[in-house]
Amino acid sequence: MKRSGFFGALVCAAALLCTAPAQTNADFCELSWDKPCCQIPGCPVGVAEVTLLLCNCTDITSRYNFQLSSPVPGVSFSPPTGTVTLQPGECITIPIKVYCPIPTPPGFMGVPINAMVQNRSTGNQFGCQGLVKPVQDFKIDPTDPVVPGTPATPNTPGGATAQLVVSNIGSSGKDGVSISFEPMGPLAPLEPIFVPVLPGETTVVPVEMVALSLTSTEGGLPPGTPVTGAMLINWDEDGDGVPETNSSITVLFDDPEGGCVADLNGDGIVNGADLAGLLANWGLCP
Repeated sequence: MKRSGFFGALVCAAALLCTAPAQTNADFCELSWDKPCCQIPGCPVGVAEVTLLLCNCTDITSRYNFQLSSPVPGVSFSPPTGTVTLQPGECITIPIKVYCPIPTPPGFMGVPINAMVQNRSTGNQFGCQGLVKPVQDFKIDPTDPVVPGTPATPNTPGGATAQLVVSNIGSSGKDGVSISFEPMGPLAPLEPIFVPVLPGETTVVPVEMVALSLTSTEGGLPPGTPVTGAMLINWDEDGDGVPETNSSITVLFDDPEGGCVADLNGDGIVNGADLAGLLANWGLCP
């Protein structure tokens, strides 16, 4: 446990201002936020190291009881409870280990942790909250989430090219990641790939997508309407052995059979609305 002097005085000064004139109840606590929960090799559990800061901003020596909890099932703490005695204006930093389940149960973006504290000398009860997050093994994102695509025609194959940035965060010690793809819209299926990347390193992987023959007219849209597709990117982010959809690439196709060139707004009619759009954008191109 670490006791802070100058920092503790600053915290206490802030607490006194917020609670004046009831200074006898001017207690303060703070838990770490967004700390990583690293998976223990061979175990479905991770561990995070957080700190609980307690400050006595009263004018008397006070004895404090603290207890830690979490709404996420399966979370435990070391120590789960404790008692400390603090002099007026004194702060103490208590190291806490949080053991959290990996993967995190559905419905939780992270693992919230709560500290309930009681000042035994004054009867004041107060609390604070923190958060730990399971560390991902890999992070995979496209360099451009939206890329232009060329639709297929009877004589020309269509498609789109994208790039994936694959980062090995390294918490699992794995030297690569398997990536699978799920097409949505006018895109052909892609075979899964394995990307070798060492822990702590990043690599860029090109993804070539093939377009199926589809125009806006075939899709029931007005001629000239751009057609969109998406490629969902799946990998096992939480280490449970099942790939999850964690990212995606949107492909924007211009309709090669898109009616009149002068139909600027794509509503199938050349009229004043198209002219108004032209005049509104009159001048030099940026």
